[in-house]
Amino acid sequence: MTAGAGKGAAKVAVKSPSGKDVPALTTAKADGFNSKFIPLEKGAHSVQVTFAEQPVPGSPFTVTATEVCCS
Repeated sequence: MTAGAGKGAAKVAVKSPSGKDVPALTTAKADGFNSKFIPLEKGAHSVQVTFAEQPVPGSPFTVTATEVCCS
């Protein structure tokens, strides 16, 4: 939730295991933001999240894709 963080935009940058940029769709909602991406490679993806141009604590996060879409 970003409700207490003030005004700003959330940005999400995803890198695949091979280092390719993976498009992520980020949308605002009443109490924060949602973001989603579709992995095209199996393995660990790095997810860098910023809010108001500042890194979110704990970011980058690692998300492991066990299945691949649309290969």
